[in-house]
Amino acid sequence: MIIKVYFSVFLFLLISGCSTKTFKRRNLEDKSFDLLKSGLSKVCLSGEGRGRFYTKGERQTFSFESLLDLNTKRLDVSYHFPFHGEEGLSIFYKEALKEQINYKGSLFDRIKKESQKGEEKDFRSFFSPYMKKLGEFLFLLNSFKEAKYFDTFVRCTELSRGNGLVEGECVYEPLSHSFSWETSINHFSFYFSFLSRKGGLKLTFDREKEKFFSKWTLSFYTYSQGERPLTIEKYMTSCAY
Repeated sequence: MIIKVYFSVFLFLLISGCSTKTFKRRNLEDKSFDLLKSGLSKVCLSGEGRGRFYTKGERQTFSFESLLDLNTKRLDVSYHFPFHGEEGLSIFYKEALKEQINYKGSLFDRIKKESQKGEEKDFRSFFSPYMKKLGEFLFLLNSFKEAKYFDTFVRCTELSRGNGLVEGECVYEPLSHSFSWETSINHFSFYFSFLSRKGGLKLTFDREKEKFFSKWTLSFYTYSQGERPLTIEKYMTSCAY
């Protein structure tokens, strides 16, 4: 009987040990630019999963599939909402460094139609700055994934290091725009402020796995109102790399 118990414990430990994968997390003692690139290396925007939209007093759940095409510089996302159906959104960021970001899709059209009559123009003027910053991030990520130009047109400085957190700021040409970033063992964040300083876009990646971050959060900020008018959380169940 005792032998059977020991054998069962041994078998359980053996199976647990074989099924549990560990991976090496980034070392916060590394150079800040190396930390930045290590974070970008685990950003995955092609795959599928589930998520939530948060707006003022409202929350909507969805499932999604997304594809980041590095060749055409295009991000396509299909959202599936319970009891509603499918909505799509496409972002074209090839000319992001010229501040020319195009976006279209039924998701954007639906949100625009649901805004109050006479506010369509205000909606676009509100939405566009965030999409431009998202397009700039996609262009930077694209350049890093393709190993093209990233090390030459992005100039970074370290702002602080301590208490398990490293913070930095980068300027990218030819716009001379900047973004800030921070990392800990558990998360990676990017923040793009508007030139008007009236708001900004924040992307946070966490729930790190061996090859990618399994959660990313996109937040719209407005400083004047001190709030986040839109937050999108996505949980990646699979990554197409």
